[in-house]
Amino acid sequence: MSWRTENQFDEESIRILEIAEHFLVTYFDHSKSTATELVTNYFHRFNIPEVEQFISHELSWSMAKRIHFTMALHGDRGSQDIWEVENGLRDTPREALEYLRENYWRIYWPE
Repeated sequence: MSWRTENQFDEESIRILEIAEHFLVTYFDHSKSTATELVTNYFHRFNIPEVEQFISHELSWSMAKRIHFTMALHGDRGSQDIWEVENGLRDTPREALEYLRENYWRIYWPE
């Protein structure tokens, strides 16, 4: 099963998570299938109230970091900020911003 078939996410949330999967592959060196599995397992593990609002608040880069840290590295969510700073991951990479701009902002928030 996949997060796509197990959840009733709205179209915008699905797009954000698809981009998060892309970032898991591009920036955290996961295969496409592993990225999908990590996202699926993340939503199995954490019962997030108002999940679509959470996804749209976090957006793709933050979701990718959160999923990689908690699911792949088995990190404690309380120490994620320290991990991000130590690994230079606080700011969204310029290329990721451009990808997000082209594949999310221009679709859902056109000028």
